[in-house]
Amino acid sequence: MVYYFIIIFFFLATGSKRLVLNHRTLLYYGQKYEKIIFLLTAIFLCGGYMTGSDWRGYEISYYQANWSNIKYYMNEKMFYVLMIISRYIIPNFFIFLIACKLSVFYIFYRFFKEYSPNVFISYFLYIPLFGLFLFIDNPLRYMIALGFVTLSYEYILNQNFLKFILYVILGALFHYTVLVFIPFYFLKKINIHRALLSIIFIAWMLIFTTDNLLYILGIISNYIPIITLKYSGYIIKAEEVDKVFSLGSLMNIVFFFWIIANKKQIETNLNYGKVFYSMSIIYLFFTKLSVILPAGFRFSYLFAPFFVITVTYVFQINKNKLKQIFSLGVALYIFLFTYKRIDNSYVYIPYSNYIINAATDNLYDYNYRSSYNLNDFHKRKGKRYKY
Repeated sequence: MVYYFIIIFFFLATGSKRLVLNHRTLLYYGQKYEKIIFLLTAIFLCGGYMTGSDWRGYEISYYQANWSNIKYYMNEKMFYVLMIISRYIIPNFFIFLIACKLSVFYIFYRFFKEYSPNVFISYFLYIPLFGLFLFIDNPLRYMIALGFVTLSYEYILNQNFLKFILYVILGALFHYTVLVFIPFYFLKKINIHRALLSIIFIAWMLIFTTDNLLYILGIISNYIPIITLKYSGYIIKAEEVDKVFSLGSLMNIVFFFWIIANKKQIETNLNYGKVFYSMSIIYLFFTKLSVILPAGFRFSYLFAPFFVITVTYVFQINKNKLKQIFSLGVALYIFLFTYKRIDNSYVYIPYSNYIINAATDNLYDYNYRSSYNLNDFHKRKGKRYKY
C-alpha cells in the first residue's frame, strides 16, 4: 500500500510550490524532470501484473481470439477485432494490455498538460480518485472508450462537432455507454443562479435514491417491460443504497459548493473556464449514480478530467489561512479515500508489476496469478472477497 501513498504524496508535494530544495521549489524540479516523472508513473500504474480484476477474462479471450470466434463474442465487436489484429503483432497478452494502458495514459497526460494550471496537483487528485481504478483495477474496454472520449474534449473546447462525435463514436465501438456523452457537447455553459443550482443539487442528492429510481422504473416498465428486467437487478446490488450521506457523498457536496463559490474566478481566469465549470457541475450530479448503480461510475468518469482541472484551479487560488485549512482538509480526504479504496479490495495489494517480474524472470502460470491477490485478501481480512 505504501507505494500508492508515496506517489500520491509526491505529486502533492511537487505541485504545492511550498517545499524548497537548494533554494528552488520542488515544482521547479518537477517541471525540469516532468517527462521522466510521468514515464515512471505510467510504468507503475500501467504495468500491473497480478493486480486488477478483469484481466483474468480478457487474457483467456486474447489467446482464443480469431476471426471464426468473433461471432461468439457478446460485447462490442471492435474490441475483439483489436485483440485479433494485435495477436499478429503482440503474442503476449500482458504486453498488449500494457500497450493499451500506456496509450490511454498518454492521452490523459496530454490533456492535463495542455489545460491544467498545475499538472502535478491534477495528478494528485486524478490518481486516487480515478486513475487507480482505471489503470490498476482496469475496466479495459471502458478505459479504451474513455481514451477516445478524452480525445474529443479538444473539439468541445474548440467547437468542432464533427470531430467531437467521430471520437465519441469510435469510443462507443469499444463501450457503448460513452454515447451518453454526446448531448453534453451542447451544454457548455450553466446559467442557473448559484442559489437555485444549490437547491436543485441538494434535492437531487436527497431524492434520487434507489427506492425512488425503482419506482420510476416500475412506471416506465408498464410501457417498456424489458426496462425492469434489464436494470432492476443491477440497482439493488449497489453497496451504499441506504447511505444518503456517505463520506463520498458528503465530499461531493463539499466539492460542489467549493466550485460554485468560485464560479466567477473559474469562468474568468481558467482557460475555457465556462466549459470546465459546467462539466464539473455535471460530473458532481452524475456521482449520485455511482451510489445507486454499481456501474454508475461509467457516466461520471466521462466528465472527471474537467472536474479535476477545475478543482486543481480552486485548490491553488486559496490564499488566506481559512481557505488553506480547507484545502488541507480536502488533501486529507484524498488520502483517506485512497486508503479505503485500496484496503477494501483485493485488486491493489500486494502490488506487482509485469515489467519487473519479466526482467527478473519471475513470471507465473495463470492459476497462480489469478488467485494470488485474492488469497492475500483472505489472509488480510479473514474472509473471501465478495464480487
